[in-house]
Amino acid sequence: MRRRIIASVALGTALLLGVGFAPAAQAKAVRSNSGRAVHAARVVHPTARVMPHAFTVYGKPKSDYTGHTCDIDLSSIPDGTDLTSVSGCGVTVSFSTTMEKTTVGDGWATRGSPPATESATPAVLWSLGATDVVVSYSSASRRIGFEAEPDQFAVEAMQATFSTAKGVEATITRNVNGQGGALLFAGKTPKKAKKFVNQIEISNLAGDDFAIAQLRVS
Repeated sequence: MRRRIIASVALGTALLLGVGFAPAAQAKAVRSNSGRAVHAARVVHPTARVMPHAFTVYGKPKSDYTGHTCDIDLSSIPDGTDLTSVSGCGVTVSFSTTMEKTTVGDGWATRGSPPATESATPAVLWSLGATDVVVSYSSASRRIGFEAEPDQFAVEAMQATFSTAKGVEATITRNVNGQGGALLFAGKTPKKAKKFVNQIEISNLAGDDFAIAQLRVS
């Protein structure tokens, strides 16, 4: 009887202090890179690629891509800064919605790792709840791209639509794991093309927000 009383007192004290006996549902409430609570279940769409005009898709950041492009450096921007544009490599990149600069391991929990990505701990731009962002470039690029990862720890379909001044050049759709599975969305327009890419629309088809990194232009 004495043991039961002691156990009851210990449990009551723990509950009062809020330690030791957290409900399982509460412990699993946050399962996302940004630390926000998980929302409804996501529907993952099948992977598909549409590549008109012989648009070359880069699945990984290989030398033909990184060696002929310039990475816009975000490291000097303080974490937590809200941005509608960034500049570098002689180009200004504008976003249709506010993006927050943060860093993997600080404001963003996970990323990918080489060879799927360039780095496991890059500076990233978080879409702050937006599921669709239009990225516009002040100068067109033949080779162009970025890495992306969903917010929630789930496999979600993400899509990038590459456009020139003449219209849509190509669409890339990939299933991306939000728990350390960032992937590259990048491509190369053929030399014979009269126009190169100056806009990319990034969409999470599962209805989740996301973060991008390693914005490269040529």
